[in-house]
Amino acid sequence: MPSKPALVEQVASQMMKGGRQGRLIATDKQKENFQLRHEKHISWAIDNLPRSSAAVPAVVVKCLIKYNGSRVSEFCRALRNGLFQGQDDPAFLLWKFLQKHRGHDTVSAYQRTVCAAKAYMEGRTLSSLRPLKEDIFAWDEGWTVPDNLLNNWTPDDLPKVDSERPVS
Repeated sequence: MPSKPALVEQVASQMMKGGRQGRLIATDKQKENFQLRHEKHISWAIDNLPRSSAAVPAVVVKCLIKYNGSRVSEFCRALRNGLFQGQDDPAFLLWKFLQKHRGHDTVSAYQRTVCAAKAYMEGRTLSSLRPLKEDIFAWDEGWTVPDNLLNNWTPDDLPKVDSERPVS
């Protein structure tokens, strides 16, 4: 397992790539600034998810920017603690996928995490987990949060975590 700073860097890179193949086209300075800007949220996602591909926390951080933080926290808690609402729960389907996936194909993990996360945030169920080509949102030029999401996102606020553990 990579060190925490290396994992933060990998997650930042996945966030910037947005589930696309190939190398990230950004300058070192852009990558560094992006990582510094989102480091707090990336660390939160890493700490509140089960160990998995860097693509999973990347999608979760983008959800923190676009959606309600408490809903994102519920999603993380469900994945981490196995608190599912049945066979068609998007968190369950993602958890099942992650049990088999071993991290080499980050694009597949990213696209399936987007599918599960969007459905979960919108309160929908899924019959199956499919890779989605569209991302949670696209970054503005210069790797900044789009203007239409700025009212929703507070860079220094992190969601509260309900530390309740499942009963054995």
